[in-house]
Amino acid sequence: MHAFPTDHFLDIPSVRSHVVDWGGPADAPAILFIHGLNLTANARVWSLAAPTLAQKFRVMALDLRGHGLTPSPSDDDFSFEALCGDMQSVCDQLGLGRPIVVGHSWGGDVALQYAARQVDGAAGAVILDGGFVGINRVMTWPQAEQMATPLRTCTRLAEVQDLAKYWLREFYSAEVFELIMGGFEVRADDTVSPRLAHHNQLTIARAQWQQNPDTLYAQVKCPALFLPCLPPEGHDPMPKQYLAWKQNRMALVQTVMTNARIKWLEDSIHDVHLQRPELVAACIGDFAQEIFSTR
Repeated sequence: MHAFPTDHFLDIPSVRSHVVDWGGPADAPAILFIHGLNLTANARVWSLAAPTLAQKFRVMALDLRGHGLTPSPSDDDFSFEALCGDMQSVCDQLGLGRPIVVGHSWGGDVALQYAARQVDGAAGAVILDGGFVGINRVMTWPQAEQMATPLRTCTRLAEVQDLAKYWLREFYSAEVFELIMGGFEVRADDTVSPRLAHHNQLTIARAQWQQNPDTLYAQVKCPALFLPCLPPEGHDPMPKQYLAWKQNRMALVQTVMTNARIKWLEDSIHDVHLQRPELVAACIGDFAQEIFSTR
């Protein structure tokens, strides 16, 4: 395990990708983290959970194209196919073999797509309060767009800080805010902008909204662990239909994914890896230990 993570910059097709590396024992099986959007849109948001897992596993996190220190591609292609291709190229260059891919929120959608598309690419998938595909059945596109782009009016550092405090509430800290700011460019006059351009975020949100659960879930053949969150009373700023939608999706997962298990995380906010990193690390570690011990 590295006391401080190291950075890799990999020249893969289409985009030079940034990877944060927490190390791990020599020849240990790998875990690859995939971040979400908005306040958690960079690889370093895994910094609170990753060091614990790096005691037993080789642990890395990828800045997806257009996020963190990975630039946007020249063609602005943010399709799931392109994202999964980046992940496969990163795994190949770093010699990760078949890692367990762990994704949060939108990153959970990406991890799910990777497990479905790259049949031999993942030993397992952990979906942290994400992977709730099929939102187009319960929300219109304007509703989904509004929910997916809360940063559209944030132009100053203090505005991002206020939004972080609103979402995280009592779980906000200066340490957590520093991790969040890895997804932003901060200028000398304290104006800010997300590293992911707004028009590209809309492209991503549209692709999320259009995901088809009836085919996607059934295509995942590797073991999968879903960790949906149940927020503390009075702590959920998301629309009320969001929880019902999550419950509906998990019922579908139980029906069509024979290799999946679901563990609801109670008293856990959407960004639970920032709130309860020890719990998240324990759930991932137990799942990974079980998978790799049987290989």
